[in-house]
Amino acid sequence: MREQKERIAQEQKERAAQEKKERVAEPKTVTAKVSDAEALEAARNAANQAQKEAVEAEKAAAKAPRSKRKQARAEAQRKRTEAERKADEAERLGEEAQRRAEEVRRGSLHAAGLQRLGKGVDAKKTSARPDTKATPTTATANEAPRPTVEATFLRRLHKGACGTFGTVLGPEANEAHRNHFHFDLAPRRRSAFCE
Repeated sequence: MREQKERIAQEQKERAAQEKKERVAEPKTVTAKVSDAEALEAARNAANQAQKEAVEAEKAAAKAPRSKRKQARAEAQRKRTEAERKADEAERLGEEAQRRAEEVRRGSLHAAGLQRLGKGVDAKKTSARPDTKATPTTATANEAPRPTVEATFLRRLHKGACGTFGTVLGPEANEAHRNHFHFDLAPRRRSAFCE
């Protein structure tokens, strides 16, 4: 019993040291000197590295002796969760960078429209682009339309549920699940069924 408690305490110390090491290795996105593109690239690299570590941990768990398999699976699950968190962070940074770029573009277009004011142009009919009407647009011909906030939320919900539930069926799975999600807690033998 005493040996088991000592072993558990040692494992907790090792896990805490590993988590501290990972926190130190995470990209510092708060630094003002780092541009959005550099922060996004660093976050994506960290997410890819975490994904590789999770895959390696899953392989190690499958090859582990029976006595250590449960512990190895728990470690693999922790690494998978960490990889998903880092991927979500990279996605969030990408969305923020895209939003900022869109705001800058809109601001410069708005300024271009305002420069024409005072030269016999009606402000109510002024558009930033001379060949368009004064109606706001969300995408140009070269860009794909940006997903709505609801669509982004639903995709993140779906992605997050895939790590927790054995089966996840969402609106894109089939017509029967067009207006709701289906979650099953029962674990699957090989991997989660996620559509």
